[in-house]
Amino acid sequence: MTERTLEIDGDTVRIASWASDAGSGWDVYGPNGAHVGTIYSDGFGRPGRGRVQLGRKQIRGTIDDLAATVYRANSPREACAPKPGSVAALASGCTCPRLANRMGAGNDGRYFIAPDCGIHGKALACTA
Repeated sequence: MTERTLEIDGDTVRIASWASDAGSGWDVYGPNGAHVGTIYSDGFGRPGRGRVQLGRKQIRGTIDDLAATVYRANSPREACAPKPGSVAALASGCTCPRLANRMGAGNDGRYFIAPDCGIHGKALACTA
């Protein structure tokens, strides 16, 4: 098992590889040590590549990119913050583009984030 850390949105995130009879992959852990998701090997034997399941979508890519995707999708701060561009976010001071984010609905689960947004522009701790 190997472990390493990545800097994602200002947070230090740890990824640890694992292997079993059923397959192999990487677990993603947040700054507080909590498990936030799993990346599975891509099934084609390519080193450094994997896949994740987010809802009904399966995403393939490099381990670092997938770790960032898993962390952003499952980090506690995302659960606390209103969706970028939504009425609730705007009422809280969100400066992310409202129309580009389809009033909080997003674009296939992705959002446009304003770098100067006090809610979404920087990794914030969940206070709710």
